[in-house]
Amino acid sequence: MPNAAGDPARSGGHTYIFDPESEAELARLMNQDRFTTQAMGGPLAGLPELPAHAQVLDLGCGPGGWVLDVAFEHPDFEVAGVDISRPMIAYANARAASQELTNASFGVMDITQPLDFADNSFDVLNARYLFAVLRREAWPPFIQECHRLLRPGGILRLTEMVDTYTTSTAFARSNALFYQFLWKRGYGFSPDGGDIGVAWMLPPLLRAAHFEAIQSVTHTLEVSSGSPAWPDFFHNTEVAYALLLPSLVKTGLNYWIEDGQLRWREADSIPPATLFINSPYDPEAHLGKKRRTLWTGYKVPLTETGEPTLPHLIVHVTTTPAPRTDEAMTEAIEEELYQAAVPPGTHLVDAGYVSTRVLVNSQQRFGIEVLGPVSIDTQWQARTPSGIDASQFVLDWEHQQATCPQGKTSTRWTWVNRKRHPNLIKIQFSTTECRACPRLGDGVHSTPKYQRRTLTVRPQAQHAALQAARQRHRSETFQQAYALRAGIEATISQGVRAFDLRRSRYPGLSKTHLQHLASAAAINLVRLAAWLDGDPLAPTRVSAFERLYDAA
Repeated sequence: MPNAAGDPARSGGHTYIFDPESEAELARLMNQDRFTTQAMGGPLAGLPELPAHAQVLDLGCGPGGWVLDVAFEHPDFEVAGVDISRPMIAYANARAASQELTNASFGVMDITQPLDFADNSFDVLNARYLFAVLRREAWPPFIQECHRLLRPGGILRLTEMVDTYTTSTAFARSNALFYQFLWKRGYGFSPDGGDIGVAWMLPPLLRAAHFEAIQSVTHTLEVSSGSPAWPDFFHNTEVAYALLLPSLVKTGLNYWIEDGQLRWREADSIPPATLFINSPYDPEAHLGKKRRTLWTGYKVPLTETGEPTLPHLIVHVTTTPAPRTDEAMTEAIEEELYQAAVPPGTHLVDAGYVSTRVLVNSQQRFGIEVLGPVSIDTQWQARTPSGIDASQFVLDWEHQQATCPQGKTSTRWTWVNRKRHPNLIKIQFSTTECRACPRLGDGVHSTPKYQRRTLTVRPQAQHAALQAARQRHRSETFQQAYALRAGIEATISQGVRAFDLRRSRYPGLSKTHLQHLASAAAINLVRLAAWLDGDPLAPTRVSAFERLYDAA
């Protein structure tokens, strides 16, 4: 298969709305090719019987899926594909070689220009979704070129999108945005944004190029939720819009449509991090933030043993989307350890994995004591030496009353719900009694009109667990027990520095998780070997400055 001179894709001279050299686009096209062929009943379904040793050409073949399907089903055919993308052609040739399809070949050519083939060379020309390749003015010369390449009686099959019927308002809006983007960039034939319009213009264009026996055949692809094609179509749409986002913004289409009116996309209409696509190469990788650190990808909570005389081995690995909170994973990890019959008696965790709900549920569900820093009381009363904080009140849960240090009882006990903390209890005292209290200034800073003490506490079990944990954390016993958790920090450091734990080699959550499992297994093997060789655990690293300070 000859290649056309030059490389228009590399020089930026192509008209494809996507990046033809993008790995994400290559993967998207393979997915799109697969479900399109399935919807049409096969690569050549619906065509009349072709002559033996037919010559077939796919125009804009991408990674070559359609060509390879035809070559496999018809070993006597000579099937070729041309595309502007050099990486996609290289990939297609590699696939043909790996499948030993000697009747399939590929070359780099720009289908918007005259092609390097003689007249009357092919029995079948095939092309799909050229609405994203050919601008409006490029369609007539392209169809004329197809007429030149076809043998008498040859077949030109063009597959284009007609319309998408949906009950989803969001999907309808995104389609309208896409259609208007195409029109503004010079593609499609429907200025009102109701459709792409290419399929409706093909019959007159074909007649003008002297094609005969023109037929239109409709294929319906159901992509509703739960249908077989839904996962592939949904993934394809996600990646396509992520790849197009920079172009949409540059085209001035950073808006959405509501009731037929254009609305600029403000900050409150941007989806949350769990839904927003940050990378076109991996739609499952989302934005994560920890203090001032931002990244796009995943998290990998690790759980290891902590026996002082045995090697510290990783016993649990999970991979989560980056926006998922650590606290949401604690019970999930413990449940899996419990189901595997290896639950820890004490679970040493970072502060992010601790909440009052976790403290209570872990003990009640699995018999596991969670040991980690709990949230401190940030109210000003707790930070003032003479302040009256919540721990100084006596709570009568049965009668739903609280008693302050001055012996006064509350007048109201109501349940409230907040976004981050549902099922809270709000306790209020009498305004009259609080105003007369000699220690009013130690507990109330409100305006004179509402000078009364108000408490907000968690349900009884969570409140008791929180108060006990705060008391325990001030003890030397807790500091000694929690010091064992330092080992997991060394594990993370070893995984990052020796096993590239923070770099995912593969796209997708499942493949990234497989990499994390392999890394954890490798760490365990290294540690087992060191333990069997009698190598002691290395002490905590001391910086050069600290060593100099100690020496002084």
